[in-house]
Amino acid sequence: MAIAQTHSLKVIEDCAQSFGAQYLGDCHNCQCQGDLRQELQGKYTGTIGDCGAFSFFPTKNLGAYGDGGLLVTNNPHIAETARKLRVHGSISKYQNEMLGYNSRLDSIQAAILRVKLPYIDRWNERRRTIAQTYNSLLADVAEIITPAIVKGHVFHQYTIRILQDKRSRLVELLQKEGIGTMIYYPIPLHRLPVYQNKYPAFPQCEQLAQEVLSLPMYPELANQTIGEICQTLKRCLSVLS
Repeated sequence: MAIAQTHSLKVIEDCAQSFGAQYLGDCHNCQCQGDLRQELQGKYTGTIGDCGAFSFFPTKNLGAYGDGGLLVTNNPHIAETARKLRVHGSISKYQNEMLGYNSRLDSIQAAILRVKLPYIDRWNERRRTIAQTYNSLLADVAEIITPAIVKGHVFHQYTIRILQDKRSRLVELLQKEGIGTMIYYPIPLHRLPVYQNKYPAFPQCEQLAQEVLSLPMYPELANQTIGEICQTLKRCLSVLS
């Protein structure tokens, strides 16, 4: 935000997976500016930039039964423009002021979200507890790097790193055991067709894309099931050693 303000830039927060998350963590880079960091303490994602965009896709922490989303802003000009864009570029019917979209949230989706909204903090807290349980059970596995448990994190996904080039074979073994996993995201952005040959190599990004693996994560996940997942994962890794 400091860089944006210096150069008159706008900041749009991609909050698709972070509904309910807060900035509460300490800085891991000793070069950061403490006064600016302190100013952000306790702020929810979506309230830091000029506007924030949220997703209500069914798999998100707060999900509807179909596609949907939300834009939040404290800027009245952005709010007015967004209201126009969502309904064909008009405020009054048939009075189109710009080229817009048909991007209105269905009433049925809004009703479902309204019912679920009071539970989101409880569900996010359960996700943090699940992440802590995973971390504890996987702490002794040399081939795995677990994520840091940061205050305010809502763990839309629980993602670990599988070292020693074992990920693809591990995924196959886990699938045979009936444990589903996901790789978010298998191809770095600069390697996608739309960006190919436009940017230099990013070796750390490419390495991580070959290592990350997301394990089952949802608020209803029972501790016994988490234990079974970790036990099976360890057994599969031992087979690959």
